[in-house]
Amino acid sequence: MIECEYCDPPVALNTSQGKMVLEHMAAHIQHNPKVKKIDQPCGICLQPAPICQFYLEKSKGANGGDRINQWRSICKHQVRFHYSKASKATTASPCTNIPIRCPACSAKSSPAIWKYNLPLHFKHAHPNRSLDSFPDLDWSLTTFECEEIRKRWVKRQATPRRVRKKGDKPQFVISDAHRSDGGGMRYRHPYRMSANANHFLVHFV
Repeated sequence: MIECEYCDPPVALNTSQGKMVLEHMAAHIQHNPKVKKIDQPCGICLQPAPICQFYLEKSKGANGGDRINQWRSICKHQVRFHYSKASKATTASPCTNIPIRCPACSAKSSPAIWKYNLPLHFKHAHPNRSLDSFPDLDWSLTTFECEEIRKRWVKRQATPRRVRKKGDKPQFVISDAHRSDGGGMRYRHPYRMSANANHFLVHFV
């Protein structure tokens, strides 16, 4: 679980429901004036680029499509989502904001760019290139997606909270010496540290 710090009061998001997290953050990107599009925010945590970086790799098999390279990608939140399913807009799940390859970036080692950020990425990184010159690149938003994301924005405070199951075991426990009320409050830390001590690995499926 993570809490959206851009919501007031904060909204709890289930990190195992990756597309729901993407939709919630997409609503902030599109409609929250506190989130500056010029910063090209991360689609998972909304931090400005290039704090978070996402890299793609090919799935196994002859017809394998793109997927997130989980070992190279860095973000402060650990969120799971299926890449190919997240790229398609449906009534139940309209958001298509995923990291995609920039066809104008010459270096194959360049990080992917979030779909919603591509127009600004081209404006600043490739001012002499046009997105329209890449007809196979799926970068534009449909009227359907824009309207459905607007609905998510209106209903963002209604995002359901996950109830802790009886079998859930937290990883961190406050010792008796640090308890203020004797109630044994416990904390779960949802992240796994990467080689960079200031960032966390992101897990995808």
